[in-house]
Amino acid sequence: MSGHANSSERKDACADSYEDERRIEEEDEEYRICREIIDQANEANKDYREAYELYLSKVVDYEAIKWGTFSGSVRIEKWDESGFHPLEVFITLEYKTGDAVNIPYADHPIDKEFSNAFRKHGWKVEGKGTMIYGYRCWRCGKLIPEDKLEYDQNGRRRCPECGAVSTRSHQIRLVKGSKWLYAYKKVKLSGSESREQLREIMIQNIRRPLCELSGDGGREA
Repeated sequence: MSGHANSSERKDACADSYEDERRIEEEDEEYRICREIIDQANEANKDYREAYELYLSKVVDYEAIKWGTFSGSVRIEKWDESGFHPLEVFITLEYKTGDAVNIPYADHPIDKEFSNAFRKHGWKVEGKGTMIYGYRCWRCGKLIPEDKLEYDQNGRRRCPECGAVSTRSHQIRLVKGSKWLYAYKKVKLSGSESREQLREIMIQNIRRPLCELSGDGGREA
């Protein structure tokens, strides 16, 4: 009797062990399937976010290049709980002040005008690199290229246009500015904007300072 009882107990124990293993396997399989579904959803959401960010960057860049040697981009920094509606975007504009061989596009630096126009509309501004414009004559105001600048017998700078000489009180000064100018702005959103509304928000945010910088306030309308 004792042997029969022990045999029954062993069978029951084996059956319980088998059931436990099967349950664990089923739970593992269920977890794997759920994990795959979640991963696929996350990947789809990631693709959506990247596409949305690229779309807004294209909107900003397309508008920016209308105003000269500007380029623009957008980074979406915050989304709503669904992951489909932006709540906070970061706009970057870059302005190149000269060509590939460092010849400036303008006859004077626009650092100050750039800074004033963008800061007025809530942007942060910085400059990088150095662009040499030449030397400004204190008398005639002409901008003299470095290779055209003359010197008198005492080694002082002399203007080839009017003959003015650089002195301690009246100097022919080197004119330089930033090679690249950058403007940054963080824009907060409600999360309820349509894509078209968000596009318009991006355009208006960059158009206002660019209108002011160009002196063409009429274009904003």
